[in-house]
Amino acid sequence: MDNPNYSDASGKAEQWYAVVKSIREFDKLTLAGVLSALIKPSDRENCFLGTYFRTAGNIDSLLALNSGKHFQAAAMVARSLFELAVDIKMIDKVPRGWAKMVLFVEIEKLRDARKMIAFAASKPGLTIDVSSQIEFVSKNENRTTITAKHFGLCQSRQT
Repeated sequence: MDNPNYSDASGKAEQWYAVVKSIREFDKLTLAGVLSALIKPSDRENCFLGTYFRTAGNIDSLLALNSGKHFQAAAMVARSLFELAVDIKMIDKVPRGWAKMVLFVEIEKLRDARKMIAFAASKPGLTIDVSSQIEFVSKNENRTTITAKHFGLCQSRQT
């Protein structure tokens, strides 16, 4: 009852798994330690580092998905890895791409902080400490808005 197509596909998947695992082990031995030891990386370098560490985490997750029943999760991780590869490729192709990447993270932090503040306000019966979020919004809102306008980005996703 063995299907030769399944056996061939399974063998190729096992080979790719072994290749990815070997590359990740090589990365852990050579690159990861160097990148973790960088002292005061610039914002641009932090964009590359953040993307590298997200990629490494995704690869580690992919390596944990070692059964055929995980095919859908593996496909989602593969898509995420593709998106990260596009981020790296585009970071220097888009004018000031790294600065826009940093700005996007700040805008998302503000959006999430506002959501937490709104949630706490909508649940007066719950004791939710959002003082750090309120402080973060008050310290960063004007600077982020001015920077977003400078780049021609809108902050329409405030909720």
